[in-house]
Amino acid sequence: MKRLLSTITLALLVPPHFVSAAETTRPADRPNILIMLADDMGYSDLGCYGGEIATPNLDALAKGGLRFTQFYNAARCWPTRAAILTGYYAQQVRRDTVPGVKSGGGGVRPPWARLLPEMLKPLGYRSYHSGKWHVDGQPLQNGFNHSYRLEDHDRNFAPRRHFEDDEPLPPVETASGYYTSTAIANHAIKCLKEHAEKYAAQPFFEFLAFTSPHFPLQAPEEDIARYRDKYLRGWDVMRDERWRRMQALGIGGNALSAVEREVGPPYQFPDALKKLGANEVNRPLPWSELNPAQREFQANKMAVHAAMVDRMDREIGRVLDQIRAMGQMDKTLVFFLSDNGASAEMMVRGDGHDPDAACGTGATFLCLGPGWSSMANTPFRRHKTWVHEGGISTPLIVHWARGNLGRGELRHTPGHVIDLMPTILQLAGGKPFETWQGQPMPPPPGKSLAPVFAKDGPQVREALWWLHEGNRALRAGDWKIVAAGKDAPWELYDLSADRSESRNLAGEKPEKARELSALWERMTEQHFALARQDLPRAGVQAPTVTVSSVRRVFHNGEHNAFTDLCQFRGQLYLTFRSCPDGHMVHPTASIIVLRSADGAKWDEVHRFRVEQRDTRDPHFLVFGDKLFVYTGTWYSGKTTLPRDEYDMNKHLGFAAWSEDGTAWHSPIMLEGTFGHYIWRAASFGDKAYLCGRRKLGFEITARGEPASVESLMLESDDGLNWRKRAVFQETAGDETAFLFESDGSVLGVARNGTGKEARLLRSRPPYTTWERKNLDRSIGGPLLTKWGDRYVVGGRKSTKESGPKTSLCWLVGDRLVEFAELPSGGDNSYPGFVARSATRALVSYYSSHERDAAGHPITAIYLAELSQE
Repeated sequence: MKRLLSTITLALLVPPHFVSAAETTRPADRPNILIMLADDMGYSDLGCYGGEIATPNLDALAKGGLRFTQFYNAARCWPTRAAILTGYYAQQVRRDTVPGVKSGGGGVRPPWARLLPEMLKPLGYRSYHSGKWHVDGQPLQNGFNHSYRLEDHDRNFAPRRHFEDDEPLPPVETASGYYTSTAIANHAIKCLKEHAEKYAAQPFFEFLAFTSPHFPLQAPEEDIARYRDKYLRGWDVMRDERWRRMQALGIGGNALSAVEREVGPPYQFPDALKKLGANEVNRPLPWSELNPAQREFQANKMAVHAAMVDRMDREIGRVLDQIRAMGQMDKTLVFFLSDNGASAEMMVRGDGHDPDAACGTGATFLCLGPGWSSMANTPFRRHKTWVHEGGISTPLIVHWARGNLGRGELRHTPGHVIDLMPTILQLAGGKPFETWQGQPMPPPPGKSLAPVFAKDGPQVREALWWLHEGNRALRAGDWKIVAAGKDAPWELYDLSADRSESRNLAGEKPEKARELSALWERMTEQHFALARQDLPRAGVQAPTVTVSSVRRVFHNGEHNAFTDLCQFRGQLYLTFRSCPDGHMVHPTASIIVLRSADGAKWDEVHRFRVEQRDTRDPHFLVFGDKLFVYTGTWYSGKTTLPRDEYDMNKHLGFAAWSEDGTAWHSPIMLEGTFGHYIWRAASFGDKAYLCGRRKLGFEITARGEPASVESLMLESDDGLNWRKRAVFQETAGDETAFLFESDGSVLGVARNGTGKEARLLRSRPPYTTWERKNLDRSIGGPLLTKWGDRYVVGGRKSTKESGPKTSLCWLVGDRLVEFAELPSGGDNSYPGFVARSATRALVSYYSSHERDAAGHPITAIYLAELSQE
């Protein structure tokens, strides 16, 4: 206890991003950390916050700990998760929208924006993730030791996309007995049991992220039965009852907001309303205006929502029981909160909605809607996505038996999810990273809550800030400005007297509104500037590039892929693989070389095959006054090779070469490449170089190319006979694009053989030591070249929204700045590049984004013009 008190005293004196608390604390003395996150749960849904839903396990945590009454999230699931795990506002780390920057739900964090598990690891923690993710990257890539990741948010009984330790699991069969909340808790318990057996001397961090009670409203029948008929009295009466209980608890302020009858869902889906039928309503109408069938339908929906919260609480109880069985409950710092307010959204996704099916089953797709959402967010206005209090207010329960916490007490100090990371790190004896990869990191904006654990009191901060989909807010002290939409005027509220935002003071106090508006604008620009900032090389501007004249240049009805471009003797050359049997390993594949004087009209000048081998991934090299085309080949035999018979140890490099681009010599086996898969080529001085990847020690495995693969830099005097010169990647080696600087130093971009982030490689002669750094994304078929005095990186990226895309980026310092995304389909990428001038370039790639007359995808070769502005 004395140690904890000294920790908290230190926190009162020194900002958490400058000093750690008790850095010499042994791992065994550090608290375990459990963050439990609900999804779309309203402020007053829990029993201990005034709700009528049975939540005994969370109520017990509140009775033995603290309840925060003015704690805030970021209004939506992915911004909140980014803020919890990084300690930054979501816009600062590109996980909510920043104009002119790839950001939002598909945004990629800057390399310096590390997650909490990575910061806890040096303190001896093992970290586990169970449930919803909705963060860029994958859990194990970001410091978690184990993960169960649920990516199907449309099915609670039979999800199709879920992963364990970042590996896909089979889709769940219907009627298997699976339910999301139970499965998420099961994984957490599994991790905790393993931790107790193998790592008992280390503290743990468990991120328990439920998908309840997010739509679709689905729950086990026995859970729904506990609430059947409970809500027939309607949302108006039951909202008033919640408010009376909240007043008795001292939670929620001093007034109940009026229901905004005209405010419906934030997004309109009229077709969904038709599918849902006449009993669904998309406005919080007075309950008395609903007909009996509508009342029954709406009451059934709320019964399912309540069942989902109830079941989540029961599963939380099982997780807590496991921690108790480990003898670790007293040592575990527990947080429970929701990622946003209850949702007024109404849509139909997933497997659709059967209006004849029982409410809450897997055949239905129902949403809470604005009527019940208004009750769930009692006593506040608005819902998820808005930044009025109803959208951003969350319960926060904190429990820590060994901590200096008031038991059953309330904390009225305002706080934000950005505060969780500095709080946890301080109490764990650590601090946020101050540098990353040798560069200074921006100080995180959050404040440690540790002082407030001991005693309620104000936090010294300038303001709390919000922006989501044009909805804006700022709280400074007890004053708050808020606007519903990018064109809406600011509203002004004194939250000390009007937490429910019922009396807009903007007209009475215009000077205060202007003062806070100016502060919001300043903070916004600061956050946006950080999102745009190039920390590795501040001040370097990446020019804008225009893509034009995208055109298909080759299609013969076959699978055409893996391109490269070059200039030789004043002509342009384009090469690629073409195969009538498709993408996989076939002996019918051939390498085609086209030539053009201007990039508009192309003629075939050479084609070659290799008997019983699949020719793939051709690349050019101009070396010794010759034009070489290199191809890595798979052994296929006389017919197509089944995937389970692929053998990397039978790889072999082949080449074609020409002195004039017209007369060719091929196919020529490359000596010294047996067992190597050949990738990009480069030259320096009087030597040629290739990337070759192979199994370590020619290891024999059934199939696949995992961590037991190295990628080598091969060297040649004549372009045909090769020897090992250096090692690009010692493990997880894969396709590596590289080039030489004038002093002989090497810069490379390497695909990661395990599918994780690509690597940036640097070395100087004699290439015995390498600097290897992770980039912020996976890159398939990497390209690395120079355009003027800048580096260009290209290749395939994967997007959840629209599948794989061909991407081109500037390499600025150690960071990628995307400047083009080329139109492409499911099969695409492997670009080639020729700089025509300092501001104009030509890029090749392949894609299946078009279709033939019969509707089949056309896998063709494309060119696009690039110009710098």
